[in-house]
Amino acid sequence: MNATALLSVLKRSHGKAHTIQLARSEEARQAERQQRFSDGYKYDQVLPHTKGLRALALAAMCPALRRLSIDERTSCVGGMTNDLARALAVHCKQLTVLEVYFQRYSLPSELFTDEGLIALSEGCKGLQQLTLHNCDRISDRSLYAVAANCPGLTAITLGGYNEHVTDGGMTVLFDSCKQLTRVQLSSKLLKVTDASGASLAANCPGLTNAKLTRAMTDATIKQLAVSCKQLRELDLHRSCSVSCEALQALLGACPQLHKLVLPQQLEVGSMLQAMHSRCCSLSMLEEEQLQVLALQH
Repeated sequence: MNATALLSVLKRSHGKAHTIQLARSEEARQAERQQRFSDGYKYDQVLPHTKGLRALALAAMCPALRRLSIDERTSCVGGMTNDLARALAVHCKQLTVLEVYFQRYSLPSELFTDEGLIALSEGCKGLQQLTLHNCDRISDRSLYAVAANCPGLTAITLGGYNEHVTDGGMTVLFDSCKQLTRVQLSSKLLKVTDASGASLAANCPGLTNAKLTRAMTDATIKQLAVSCKQLRELDLHRSCSVSCEALQALLGACPQLHKLVLPQQLEVGSMLQAMHSRCCSLSMLEEEQLQVLALQH
């Protein structure tokens, strides 16, 4: 669907649209990649409807919007911008799910900063799920705002590299958003360490699904074992300091845990023998250089 068709559909919905997932076909994505390689980025092309008055008009057509997934790589109207974020804060106060994706090192990502996310958190205080991928202009300031304005957050995903997100922002977020059940952190968040892991374990006992950064160690795993008994899935495949001792503690303490993703280089043979009663299967995914450990209750 192109932008014109989408806007036409939204107009005919008379403000009743509650979910928008912006995507294009693979053929269109390949064509756009080729155009960008040849011509470079042109903001007027990449962001035709998410800047200025067009952003305000787009949000105004969706007062009942509850879920928005906007991928700059595939969207037919453009990527997320501060203009669109502010417009959503004014017109889409029922928004509960926001997913924002950018291509790595994308120039349009520079148009979505703390200013936009802070404004959105102030207007959409019922936000429950937040995904930010390659949003490298977002910093701890945004996490402070989300913590203050959206305490009912239940899921957060931070993907890609971001040197502006640190333990300072994550610990404040975890201290405030105690209903979090799903926390997916990019391995490239090198300033998010065991300090954040300690805060996560201490404040979010209902955690069921987690992915840790490579800066998190056995200390975080052991704290999760003590406090997060409902844990079901844990992704450690980029973690650099993981021991079988910590994993055994985790397996013994979390009876609902059924999936562990581990680095391929980790020797788990002795752990499998020790925990044979719970181990259902161990599969190797060579392309991803990881091991998936499936467990039975």
